[in-house]
Amino acid sequence: DWASKGEGDDMILIGGGSACYIAFPKEGEVFRIDPGLRREAQEITFKAVVPGTVQEVEWTLDGKRLSNEIAPRWRLEPGEHVLAIRVIIDGRERRHRLKFTVLI
Repeated sequence: DWASKGEGDDMILIGGGSACYIAFPKEGEVFRIDPGLRREAQEITFKAVVPGTVQEVEWTLDGKRLSNEIAPRWRLEPGEHVLAIRVIIDGRERRHRLKFTVLI
């Protein structure tokens, strides 16, 4: 169920290696809006894994700027979405993007 996913204490995980990627949601993941719950209560928290000290972060959703927060929360909206993150780590820019779907 969607409510159990994306909840946790570690929002951006610092790891070894050089990969920077969106950890949640996963590529191709499908969420479903529950018509029995208030829409305001149906949110997920985007998460990323980065390999060093983050100097700047920018999330975009469907080509529009979403947030500069480390782990933004987002209310589920129906449709196919493209989520992207751009981070500056140790003076270098890194990017990752993926697609996910929200159904009614």
